[in-house]
Amino acid sequence: MDKKLYSIGEFAKLVDVKRQTLLWYDEINLFKPYEISEKG
Repeated sequence: MDKKLYSIGEFAKLVDVKRQTLLWYDEINLFKPYEISEKG
């Protein structure tokens, strides 16, 4: 089964949350990305 990976901006729009909020969640270890690209 193939999985769809979203950029942080795409995911933010999908769940109606600001991109910066997702970055903050990552920083405080509340919600971590499944995978991080080579670009970061």
